[in-house]
Amino acid sequence: MTWHNHVATVITKASKRINILRRIRHLLPRSALDQLYKTMIRPILEYGGIIFDNLADNLVDKLETTQSSAALACTGAYRHTDKDKLIKEVGWEPLQIRRKYQRLVLFYKIQKGLTPTYLSTLVNLRDLDDNRRRLRNEREIEVPHARIIRYFDSYILKTGRDWNKIDPLIRKADSLDQFKNLLKKTYYYPQNKLYQHGHGPAAINRS
Repeated sequence: MTWHNHVATVITKASKRINILRRIRHLLPRSALDQLYKTMIRPILEYGGIIFDNLADNLVDKLETTQSSAALACTGAYRHTDKDKLIKEVGWEPLQIRRKYQRLVLFYKIQKGLTPTYLSTLVNLRDLDDNRRRLRNEREIEVPHARIIRYFDSYILKTGRDWNKIDPLIRKADSLDQFKNLLKKTYYYPQNKLYQHGHGPAAINRS
């Protein structure tokens, strides 16, 4: 379960569509290119992301580089543009951040009984107020100790640690929609207001 074959497959499939995006980028406004990426390419890179989010760093970088290639196609930016600045410019989150968001959403659903029983039994909740470890009313996850790296980065342990780090007000959200909105405000990037200014060739760098 190193995910090398999976990552290679999705990158190959996504790259073919990114090449199509490059060919048509001068014909469409940036808003259309943005939607094409989000609906036709990003789902390929994210398929099964909750499961494979224990990737080795080199595979994480390969996926992020693929997304950066799509951002270059949508913006017409120079090839050596800083990846972090480019992704912030288009208002896309790093794929690693999106996988974290998706993991936490599933974690919330598990706790609220919005998933099948075989998932809800995986999480061991404890009220820290009962143990007198904290003064504020909040719930955290008791994360088991792991000796093996693969187990340490498994879904429950990794997401449990992330869960304990988020704001208690987010953890106590009354509904799934509220939880998602609060989490997006924490992790998601705002798009540059001028990103979609102009239409067609006028908005794309031809160099």
